[in-house]
Amino acid sequence: GKSISKDNVMNAWMGPNGADRDFVLDDQWYEIKAIATGKDRVTISSLNQLETNLKGHLVITYIDDSSKTDIHAFSVAGLVAEFRDVLNDAPEANRIFEEKLVSVGYFDKSAYEEIYFTVGNTDYYYINDTFPRLITETVPTEIVGVKYDLSIVGIESWKVGEDNLWN
Repeated sequence: GKSISKDNVMNAWMGPNGADRDFVLDDQWYEIKAIATGKDRVTISSLNQLETNLKGHLVITYIDDSSKTDIHAFSVAGLVAEFRDVLNDAPEANRIFEEKLVSVGYFDKSAYEEIYFTVGNTDYYYINDTFPRLITETVPTEIVGVKYDLSIVGIESWKVGEDNLWN
């Protein structure tokens, strides 16, 4: 796919800043949800989360609790260490990553070495005008906050392959 610099990726990572969407690049955005395998719904946590004129994708990754005896499992601390390693040659991206870790309350502590999980499939859904979503102009003005669940089976027809993400 298209190559994006490490600095751009870290700058695009909006989630920890309290933004509506997790990653925002120049011409598209990605809202990433991690849910347990077998769950049949995904929660959209605000009216603005899927509201934009830019093309975007909802990315659902399936994650399950695990233990350190599982060779496929990651610890939270291990994942952070891996990211630090990847960003080693990109000081600006590294700085942004560390700031954002702090902003989400992550500190290097032994508890994070004990939390293990496995990552399963990742599914991608294209958010267009027909995608089922609540947006400001479609709800009464008196409703000022919304959190809703989408049926994963229900949004199946918006599913796209990973190769569609960068086009």
